[in-house]
Amino acid sequence: MSERNLLLGKGEALTTAQAIKRGSGPKKFPYTIEEVRAEISSSLEQVQNSLSALPKAAKAWGGSV
Repeated sequence: MSERNLLLGKGEALTTAQAIKRGSGPKKFPYTIEEVRAEISSSLEQVQNSLSALPKAAKAWGGSV
């Protein structure tokens, strides 16, 4: 089997240091903090109410997490 020569496109660019472009600007979040708060506030209130309704004897060390 004969040896193959590897061909690199624009291989001359590998002979000198090149600047690498990184990042595309500030991070874009899918939701604002106000949207998240509005979405989960009712769920958190329900959890808080149900935990408050539990008797102290049902909670480890008298508290809930």
